[in-house]
Amino acid sequence: MDERNQASLDYLIIDRRSSAPIEWLGFIRLFPILTLAYMIWSGPGHAIAVEKLWLIPIGVAGAFVANSTGIGGGIVFVPAFKYLGIDPADVIGTSILIQCFGMSMGALTYLSGRIRNRRGGLQNRTYVTSVLVALIPSVFSAVLVTSADLRPDIPVTQVFKLVSFVLLVLMLGSELSGIKGDGCFRSTTDGPILFVLGLIGGVFVGWISIGAGELIAVYMLMRGFVPRDAIGIAVVVTALLVLCVTVFSFPPLMTDRVDGLFIAVGALCGGVLGPTLVSVVGPRRMKLFCAAWIALSLVAV
Repeated sequence: MDERNQASLDYLIIDRRSSAPIEWLGFIRLFPILTLAYMIWSGPGHAIAVEKLWLIPIGVAGAFVANSTGIGGGIVFVPAFKYLGIDPADVIGTSILIQCFGMSMGALTYLSGRIRNRRGGLQNRTYVTSVLVALIPSVFSAVLVTSADLRPDIPVTQVFKLVSFVLLVLMLGSELSGIKGDGCFRSTTDGPILFVLGLIGGVFVGWISIGAGELIAVYMLMRGFVPRDAIGIAVVVTALLVLCVTVFSFPPLMTDRVDGLFIAVGALCGGVLGPTLVSVVGPRRMKLFCAAWIALSLVAV
């Protein structure tokens, strides 16, 4: 066999090996879709679907922003819930419920894209390590806050504004200062920082349903990591975090299931569209896009 034929054979073998995980991820994507369909069918039912269709664009917008910036969908949902008249006691649980679908779909989309395009960015081991280092402490702190009801005696909107303002200052400060990271992961510094950010972010997720993904995305963008890795890791961590909070919080979070489930339909669509934006937009524009949405949320709340 000549070298050209051997090279072609090697390419086909590698291509088949890399396509297998993508096929599995495609099947896994069906799980949140089927789960949501079952929850709607067995809960509010299809009879009220027509009158609730107008909620779907809210889900699309929230998940699109969340999955294109790493900023949790709560950055859109919390202000929207204020105008929808959802009971303040149900706001956090409803936001987390919607993110279970939107962020999960976004995480699967990022992972599929990572398998298809392995050029540049973090190595697989570093990628997984970054996710776990931030995820484990965030789950611990978020579940502790929700289960022990350790929320401060401050309105949710006030905490939301404070966290959003800090994120906005960090984002714009890093851009205007001209400081650029090298994008090289250092376990001795980046690891501990991601651990602390996960721990703090989990507390905020328990309070206002956002925080962990935002802190991770802002930090990794400031460090100079490519957007698809920085935001992808933030999305994967957020997806796993909200799923764990939903499963392990006791007593269960209070939610407005009717509105939440129909908004989640749109969130599934936004979870696919968001990562597409990241693949075509540069890091500077990505930072400015994040900052713009945070500023908009501050005005809306």
